[in-house]
Amino acid sequence: MLLELVFISALGSAVGAEARYFIARKALFKNIFDFSLATLFINIFGSFCLGIVISLHLTLFWQTFLGSGIVGGFTTFSTFILETVNLFQRKNKSYSIAYLVATLLISIAAFCLGRSI
Repeated sequence: MLLELVFISALGSAVGAEARYFIARKALFKNIFDFSLATLFINIFGSFCLGIVISLHLTLFWQTFLGSGIVGGFTTFSTFILETVNLFQRKNKSYSIAYLVATLLISIAAFCLGRSI
């Protein structure tokens, strides 16, 4: 059972990572604010989707595939942290902190909204 869940999580992660890569490369998401709008969108939308997955009360198999797999592969905490640190080093510190706090609060709100659907 564990090996099956590892495999299905890896499969979902591949799908999520490719979706993230595709969205991050679209011209719609230019870096107009010294941080990636794509990363912001991906993390907020991913939080919303995870809220939906949790609210559906799916089997462990589907929770693993959709939640840990696709949504986990789609969202990008490491890129978010890298962008936050880069902002902190390049610009003023309050801009970096605002990006950090806004991303976290909006992502939490999106998760709650998704969970309530």
